[in-house]
Amino acid sequence: DLHDRVARGAEAMSAEPAGTASFWPAARAGLGAWKKAWSAQSEAAAMLRAHLQSLLRRAGLRPVPAVGQAFDPALMTAVEVTHDPRLPDHQVTAELLSGWIQTATGHLVRPAQVRVSRRPAAVS
Repeated sequence: DLHDRVARGAEAMSAEPAGTASFWPAARAGLGAWKKAWSAQSEAAAMLRAHLQSLLRRAGLRPVPAVGQAFDPALMTAVEVTHDPRLPDHQVTAELLSGWIQTATGHLVRPAQVRVSRRPAAVS
């Protein structure tokens, strides 16, 4: 759960919010400081995420590979479906919560919660 919260925070910080430009000179001056602070927070979130992933690996856990993979009900739980004729049927399009496997034994600690593509049914 902690990993998922940190990962969501790091993802949210990975790109600056839209609409952060101004044509007012005074506002532009303050914008540089704002961008510097945003960049520092973004780096801190990424570092925390990387450190937590390192700790989980040292504890003998590895993430379940999900995005872009074929849906595997032994390792994943489908919690959302997307209908897109351009994608292969049963392909994982997004990971909503990470899944974890114990490296030494191969036992599933937690299944990944994923979004899976489904091809629209053909109309006869």
